[in-house]
Amino acid sequence: RIQGVEHASRSRVMNVFREDFGRSVYLLSPADRRRALLEIDWVKEASVSRVWPNTILVKISERKPVAFVPAPSGQGASTSFALIDSEGGILRPQMPARFTLPVLVGLAPGAEAALRRDRVRRMLRLLDEFGALAEKVSEVDVSDPENLQITEQADGKAVVLLLGNRNFLARLDRFHQRYPEINKRLPEAGTFDLRLDDRITA
Repeated sequence: RIQGVEHASRSRVMNVFREDFGRSVYLLSPADRRRALLEIDWVKEASVSRVWPNTILVKISERKPVAFVPAPSGQGASTSFALIDSEGGILRPQMPARFTLPVLVGLAPGAEAALRRDRVRRMLRLLDEFGALAEKVSEVDVSDPENLQITEQADGKAVVLLLGNRNFLARLDRFHQRYPEINKRLPEAGTFDLRLDDRITA
């Protein structure tokens, strides 16, 4: 019996136990099977227990995605998207699912886990500081950790905001207050540097 699987590949979970079908549950090594389950990308935690006389109970706790990340499909192919969790783990959707999440850009393909974890946590700190305003953010660029950039909608068009590495909410609030006036004077401007607390540069 498998519990807790929603986004992970059920067939991969079942495959961990392929040697156990038709055998006594006494021969099962719960520790070995648990280690194998933890190799599956969506599995954050797992437990395996014997239920006499003939059942194996598997409980899965899945990782929770926090953003989409570009995932190149190969030479000449268009870019597809994977998901990433708060620890920097890459998650591949196994079935259609709806997630309302920002896109995280600025991570090179094959970046080490520690780097991915650091960049994701910087994004989460920014979005947490934004509070309800985070819902307007469609993309976060973490390629320069000392200058986080976001893309959001303003008056029906996408604008890029350079936020630096601190005072995220104060800088965003100031931009929202001044944007109507800026847009009247510079309607074609689409990128704004908010890193100086006394001015906005278009």
